[in-house]
Amino acid sequence: MSEQAEQKPPQSEENSSADPGSLYEAYQKQQQDIENEIAMAQALITPAIPTSNLKQEYTDDPVFLAKCEQLCARYPRLRRTRGDGNCFYRGFGFAYLDQLLQQPPEAAAKLKEICRQRKDAIIELGYSSVTVDDFYDAFSELVETVERRECSTANLESVFNNPGQSDYVVVFLRLLVSGHLQTHADFFQSFLDGEQTIKDFCATEVEPMRHESDHIHIIALTQTLETCIAVEYMHRDGAGISRHTFPDDGQSVPVLTLLYRPGHYDIIYDS
Repeated sequence: MSEQAEQKPPQSEENSSADPGSLYEAYQKQQQDIENEIAMAQALITPAIPTSNLKQEYTDDPVFLAKCEQLCARYPRLRRTRGDGNCFYRGFGFAYLDQLLQQPPEAAAKLKEICRQRKDAIIELGYSSVTVDDFYDAFSELVETVERRECSTANLESVFNNPGQSDYVVVFLRLLVSGHLQTHADFFQSFLDGEQTIKDFCATEVEPMRHESDHIHIIALTQTLETCIAVEYMHRDGAGISRHTFPDDGQSVPVLTLLYRPGHYDIIYDS
């Protein structure tokens, strides 16, 4: 390589003193753009597929491959959700409404009434009634179509793959979690580390889109909707997959099951 080719253009004083914070923000934005591009290539909710398809992701990973075998033996079908940080809420929302189609209309009517009461409680916390009502109305109208049997699983797939409609469901479910955490702050405060308050936690880890969910979010959502779900955890540690029910009271029967793999939730079916 010639000496000329190795030379670099001189930096201006402005470039040479670039703010490290600005450079980091630019890097973060670039990484987020890449993640967004990958996410947009995935469906928000896929049709149900054989759970055995997961094995293709772990051909070089004997630990997870063995756990996939265990999973497939118990859950033959799987429905993928987009890995965009909203997967828990989107997967829960779809699976919950879908299973209501198999129950008497009164079950959907009960959900609608619970959500109306929770909406009022959220507004009492100081949230804008105009904003909360907007998301509540969209969710309530969807529940009504389930109650009146004016939709099917295929219809729900269409709704949940429409970004506008699907995200309205996600936002309302996030608001339900936030409202429940704040109205039961004394109970949930022990879940948090340090001096962070429940209100701060909701503002930073619950209400913003694309923020992932953990046990505290699942507990709050199942409590506020008075329902029970199961989550199968597929971690690298341990001998196999681990099943948890929310609530774990020994009496409640889960109405749906989610699969958790590090950082992501999908829907799984035992039949």
